[in-house]
Amino acid sequence: MSSINERKKTVDLAPYIRRLQDITIPNKPVPDCNRVEQRFNRALPVLICPWVEEQPVTDQMTVALTKDVSDLGLGLIRESPLNAHEIVVAFWLDCDDMQEPWHFKATVHSNQRLGGGYWLVGASLDEFLTQNYRGVLKPLEMAADFLRPSFDEKRLQKEQNG
Repeated sequence: MSSINERKKTVDLAPYIRRLQDITIPNKPVPDCNRVEQRFNRALPVLICPWVEEQPVTDQMTVALTKDVSDLGLGLIRESPLNAHEIVVAFWLDCDDMQEPWHFKATVHSNQRLGGGYWLVGASLDEFLTQNYRGVLKPLEMAADFLRPSFDEKRLQKEQNG
């Protein structure tokens, strides 16, 4: 008898979960939106910091999570709006062809309150920085290493201590 009751509970909650899914379509079109590129849902950790006079402002560096990514832009979920106009966005995934972080210059276009203390920041990707700004971006590398699932905090402490 208890398995019938358990099944009924599951059946009863299903329409509510489905409604949550329906009203939160990941790539729901925005009225009067002139996007020409398709967005792909990807939840990836990224390092972000303001980019001022072709330099990263490292003391304002934070981590965010992507909501979606397109060829020309991305949505970032973070705990506060982003007041910078230009930012560096760094990705570093554990894959064979990503031996170093990939840094992009992006322009912030929107800050939208999501609720629960979170914001969706919309940004367009303007330039791949890694190749031409290696020296300037070097201070971000250790922080970008934190983005990788294989990040080893003990190894980092050894490197810092000598």
